[in-house]
Amino acid sequence: MSLVAKALLVAFVFLFVPVILYDQFRAADQQKRELMTASVRGEGQIVAAALSPLLTAEGPPNLPEIGRELARFGNSLTTIKVLFGPAAGATGFFYVGTSAPLSNETLDAERAQLKSQGVLDQLAQNCSGTLPMAMRYTAS
Repeated sequence: MSLVAKALLVAFVFLFVPVILYDQFRAADQQKRELMTASVRGEGQIVAAALSPLLTAEGPPNLPEIGRELARFGNSLTTIKVLFGPAAGATGFFYVGTSAPLSNETLDAERAQLKSQGVLDQLAQNCSGTLPMAMRYTAS
């Protein structure tokens, strides 16, 4: 085999192998994202089913009980927050509860964190169905 043919073979390998590897890594990453989204969606449905009796009960909501119920589902990697959208025409959301108990002093910091992550800005669109249910954000 001539030197030119060997050089072309080496160049082909160095160009083609990274493309194949990139495609394989991209497909694996996409599959991982889909599995994580499905897992989060499933966990969300479980939490929603557990909270449903508390949220649909007659009379005023028992907010401390909602927080205790949420605490069952949270862990060191997952914090669940429940925000309530008021009736049509009103703006904003009420912070109902979280799986990680917060003091009154830290609620302002929590609200600032949700705003900096873009959650509050996109929440109304997400609830109306105009945004995908899964959003990317960077934890701060």
